Amino acid sequence: MATVPVLPTPSELWSAARVLGQKCVDNGFLPPAIDLLIAQVCLHHDVPLITFDAHFQQIAEVSPLKLDLVKREE
Repeated sequence: MATVPVLPTPSELWSAARVLGQKCVDNGFLPPAIDLLIAQVCLHHDVPLITFDAHFQQIAEVSPLKLDLVKREE
């Protein structure tokens, strides 16, 4: 974990994550709250998110989230 940057999470990002969640609901899905906050942190800092979690693909459909969805080796 020492090579993973830790991005600040200003308190206003919680409200922004709620708004992002409403956009998701309006489009017929509701990702977990922690996924909404993670996405909002990435949006705030304009950084891409590398993940295995398909929830973020749905979030990227309703936001400018930069996403690199990777697959697990089988």
